[in-house]
Amino acid sequence: MDIWGVYLLDNDQLMIDSVKKAVPWRENGFDVIGTSTDPDKAAREIMALNPMLVIYEWRIGGITLMKKMKAAGADCEFIILTDYESFTAQRDFFTNGGLDYLLKPLDKREAEAALTRLRSRKLQKIGVMDG
Repeated sequence: MDIWGVYLLDNDQLMIDSVKKAVPWRENGFDVIGTSTDPDKAAREIMALNPMLVIYEWRIGGITLMKKMKAAGADCEFIILTDYESFTAQRDFFTNGGLDYLLKPLDKREAEAALTRLRSRKLQKIGVMDG
């Protein structure tokens, strides 16, 4: 199984550490390859590291971060992690190509389900069956 990179961005380092520990990344075919509490630093690192997935706190980057990264040519998927439940924010995120939405506190099963959906979607896109 290929291991795909994940980048975590949140304004709270404790939340980043919690997300890193809560999810069995490798068992799901992923590995956390970078983290940041600073969106500008994260943007530079995302372009350099080229993760498959960016999970980020909505309030730290909003729709702007995802649009900026896609415009710069980042070839990754985005999942927002937040306790902010706004229909408008969700609609904007999804209509601009966002993949999924996870609520804080992070539920391990929801996170694993999102990773499974991403893996299946990517494997279908490249014509490979997971197994």
